[in-house]
Amino acid sequence: MRLKDYLLENDITAKDFALLLSVSPSKVSRWLNGKHDISLQDAYRILYFTNGYVTPIDMLGDVDIDEVYH
Repeated sequence: MRLKDYLLENDITAKDFALLLSVSPSKVSRWLNGKHDISLQDAYRILYFTNGYVTPIDMLGDVDIDEVYH
């Protein structure tokens, strides 16, 4: 599940989620808009705080699988 969808479904603001993860609201905003690469540590913290609903794979965004293997 995408982080944006998780936050909407659970009525959590980006600001509240940022406080939960101890990161800046602007960092969460950049994640939501796909404008910031996420660290593996942050991806796993999101996995933990979303009870597994948002995985590190979900945080990769739109990856062209052909580019990965070529």
